[in-house]
Amino acid sequence: MHTFFEIFVAPRRAFDAIRPDHPLRLPTLLLAGAAFAVGVSFAVSFDVQGAVDAIGTDVPEFQAKDTLVTMLNVVLALMPAFTTATVLLTLLAFGICLWTVGKLIKDGSNLRSSMSLACWASLPGLIHSIAAIIAMPFTAQGPENLEDLLLNTSPLNLYTLGVDETILAGIPSTYSLTDFWIMGLVAIGYQRWYQAHMVQAIAVAIIPFVVLAIVAMATGYLGDTVGPP
Repeated sequence: MHTFFEIFVAPRRAFDAIRPDHPLRLPTLLLAGAAFAVGVSFAVSFDVQGAVDAIGTDVPEFQAKDTLVTMLNVVLALMPAFTTATVLLTLLAFGICLWTVGKLIKDGSNLRSSMSLACWASLPGLIHSIAAIIAMPFTAQGPENLEDLLLNTSPLNLYTLGVDETILAGIPSTYSLTDFWIMGLVAIGYQRWYQAHMVQAIAVAIIPFVVLAIVAMATGYLGDTVGPP
């Protein structure tokens, strides 16, 4: 646990301590547990009746409110599993992206070390989760539509902070303020582990987020192109 606290206050020392064994269990369990708690908070705070009224006006084919209530209750029951799986898959993709970059530039990394770097550097995401849990009772009440509800689950999300979603095609709802912290930790950890120049370390740290931004923009563009007017 000492290393956990040092990630936030003395990241260079923390990554030096992690380097020999590249442990994965602690950060993975903490991030998965926080994601599960976010899912539970979402399910408990969600205004089912308000959502039924909103969705009922937006989606004419769902006229039976009882059917909508049942569907929403099933979704809410599965929400903790969904949020947990989403975080675990994101960490896996993050680690694989770092590992792929490492293979391309031949930095000597392996999949375990890349996964360890991704997991430990992602610990500031716990602050994002805590902020989401605190804000959930306020953001999950009376949504105008389901999209706004899903985008406003954390006060640290760039969309919530007022960054224009229409201009940047999905990027604001993808990133939060803690992601910049995570990016910095990846750069520090990479530089400490592979004795790389800091410019190279920063470039490596940015690449996964650029990939995510491209995916977000492509998804936003496709949604505008093939979605309903």
